[in-house]
Amino acid sequence: MTTSPGDGALGSVLGLERALESEQATAAHAETRIEQARQEAQALLVAARERAARRSEERKSSVIAAAEAEARAARGEADAAAARLRAKADAVEAAFVDAALALLLPAAKQEATCSSR
Repeated sequence: MTTSPGDGALGSVLGLERALESEQATAAHAETRIEQARQEAQALLVAARERAARRSEERKSSVIAAAEAEARAARGEADAAAARLRAKADAVEAAFVDAALALLLPAAKQEATCSSR
């Protein structure tokens, strides 16, 4: 069997068409894979942002709780210091009143003694 030059050309054209179809199919497949990869990347990004937001809220809650505990402790210490200061002031006031009465009462006793004479 002999091959004619037309069969060779026709074979070449058919080969080129098959190669073109294969290239188009490969390109379409590649585009599909690229789109899938983009969607996966987007989903990962959304999940990462959600995790970051949750962790941020947890840290914020933790910091607020620690600050509140510290504030309660400081308030307790301040209340205790104020109670000690009040007690000390009450003691000083009582001593002052006692001293003042000691100074005034003997004079009043003397006056009462002098006027009764």
